[in-house]
This record gives sequence, structure tokens and C-alpha cells, in this order.
Amino acid sequence: MKARGSNRIEAMRRGSIWKLLFRFSGPYIVSMMVATSYNIVDAIFVGRLGPEALAAIAVAFPLMMIFMAIGLGTGVGAASLISRRLGAGDNEGANLVASTTITLVIILGALMTIICLPNLEALLRLFGADASILPLANSYMSILTTFAVVALFSLVMSNIVRAEGNPMLASVAMVIAALINIVLDPVLIFGLGPIPAMGVA
Repeated sequence: MKARGSNRIEAMRRGSIWKLLFRFSGPYIVSMMVATSYNIVDAIFVGRLGPEALAAIAVAFPLMMIFMAIGLGTGVGAASLISRRLGAGDNEGANLVASTTITLVIILGALMTIICLPNLEALLRLFGADASILPLANSYMSILTTFAVVALFSLVMSNIVRAEGNPMLASVAMVIAALINIVLDPVLIFGLGPIPAMGVA
């Protein structure tokens, strides 16, 4: 495994810039397109629950974007540092950056949960939730806020994996997650057999 990683790093050092650009940007473009499907698919199924349910997700979206911005910002910054360390042949330094970033993202995710969860209703009101959609928005966002560590961790790890020279793995993981989302959305929203209907939550 270590040898494979070393080969990838060596290929990045000596490879053609154009080849590397396409090798890294192609899977990333695909994964970003797939990532947008999350919101589209959610909106398609949640829209069947009524306008209030759709409005609840729309109101929760700014808070979700703040979470994503923190995760992506941390991940992209870490990827830049890791890439530079690997390019300089400092594998130990790259490992240190990766482990420090993982620790940081766990702390950030925990802080986001601790700060946002007790103040969730106030935050949703700030983003425009009124009495008719606040309970729905709260039930939707409380789950995401509780598991903020998981959401941030996945965003950061995809960037770390790309920086290490394996953009395809990060993209495949994102595509699989999107496909699982498409399959499970209707099952969990409307219920199926022993699985209860969870609605917006």
C-alpha cells in the first residue's frame, strides 16, 4: 500500500501537467455534478409532502451551506498543504498535516453541534423560518447538526485523498453516496414495509 502511494506521488512529480490536470479535474467535476444531485433529489421527493416541507428545506439550506463551507475550506486548505509537502518529498510532514486536519475537523464538528443544536430554532428563525415551517425545518436540521462531525469528516477526507494522488477513489465514494441517497430518499421519506415514514426528517 505504501509502495502504491509512493508510485502515485512520483507520477505526480514527473508527469505531464496537462495529463495531471485532466486526471484530477475530470473526476472532481463529475463528483461535483453528482453532489448537486443531493439537493435536486431531496427537493423532488420532499416536494411531494407539500409546500411547507419544501420551504423547510429551503430555510435550512443556508445553515447547511455554512457547514459545507467550513468542511470544504478546511479540506481544501489541508489538501494544499499536503500536496506541497508531498511535492517537496516531505512525507512525514504530509502525514502530520493529514492527522492534524482530522483532529481539527472532529473538534470543529463537535463545536458546531454543541453551539448550533441548542440554538437551532433561533438560527432557523434568523434564516426566515416562520411558525408553519419551523417544526419541519427543525426536525430536518437537528439530524444534520447532531452528525456535523460525520458531514465535515467526509468533506475533508475526500480532499485529503485527492491530495495524496487518488482523485478517482474520492469521486467513486461520492458517486456511491449519491446513489445510496437516491435509493433511500423515497424509502425513508414515505416508508416501506417495516421502515416508518420519516417525512422531512
